[in-house]
Amino acid sequence: MLLFLFIKGHITSLAVLRTHRRKGIATLLMERSQEEMARIFGAKFVSLHVRKSNRVAFHLYSDTLRYAIHEVEKGYYADGEDAYDMHLDLTEYMNNKKKLQQEAMDLLSSSSAAEGVNHITTSLQQLHVGMDTDPSSSSSQVIISEKSTEAS
Repeated sequence: MLLFLFIKGHITSLAVLRTHRRKGIATLLMERSQEEMARIFGAKFVSLHVRKSNRVAFHLYSDTLRYAIHEVEKGYYADGEDAYDMHLDLTEYMNNKKKLQQEAMDLLSSSSAAEGVNHITTSLQQLHVGMDTDPSSSSSQVIISEKSTEAS
């Protein structure tokens, strides 16, 4: 019998003080957490749960960070609300990040700095689609701090 073991990461909670929202903090924290899970622990994917009603968090995870819905967990929360169980393939994420970094280095070494900066900015904008924050939404229990992009 061949047994495959792999390490996965799990985001338990993410919250940002209302006074610090729309500054990109959540995205930066999530990206750094993902990178460290892969680098330090060798995690192959990361998962999280998000309330079906939390549009702002869902947008961050699905559109900005590219998590995919793995399944819907019925009655996941104490109040009976369903949750999306979302996953991100960290191997693919890290490969894409390395590819972008290499592209940036290649551009900076082969063209003018201004052209390189413009291309890098465009590439980063594609990775960091803006996030609308809803001050009335409540997210998580463990405070990490949020990055929502205003005009990335």
